[in-house]
Amino acid sequence: MGKQKGFSIIELLIAMGIMAVLTTVAVPNYFGYRTRAIIDKEGSRAAGYFREAIERARSQQDSVVWAIHIENGESDYYELKSGGVNGTSVDRIYLNQRVALTTPSVTKALVGGSTTAPLDEPISMGLVANSGSLTDNITIGTNGKITRVKNY
Repeated sequence: MGKQKGFSIIELLIAMGIMAVLTTVAVPNYFGYRTRAIIDKEGSRAAGYFREAIERARSQQDSVVWAIHIENGESDYYELKSGGVNGTSVDRIYLNQRVALTTPSVTKALVGGSTTAPLDEPISMGLVANSGSLTDNITIGTNGKITRVKNY
């Protein structure tokens, strides 16, 4: 009779121990990465959206006043309004359920024309991940420049 092939119980226990250690390290890192990716995506999307809004105002698209509205409420969103502060919503973007606004609601009209500042005062939109540890702050300066400060 030949020698039996296979793993001993000790070898299997060692392999299972190594897998347990790797899982303990990998799972929290994966979920942290996922949360960072979600808040980064929301911040990038908002910054791009605000750039588009500034361009519409500067080009005086459709010969109307444009406005940005940020809503911190039951469901957090931001939108572009055609016709000024009390105008109609052109597009509304809801935040991912894992991200919330940290700033109060605000509506600001954007001044048109390529040589004028689109805002009389800056607009800030703060985002926070539900975990509370990751934040992203997007600011539209009076000159229309959009900056992001990421804390992740």
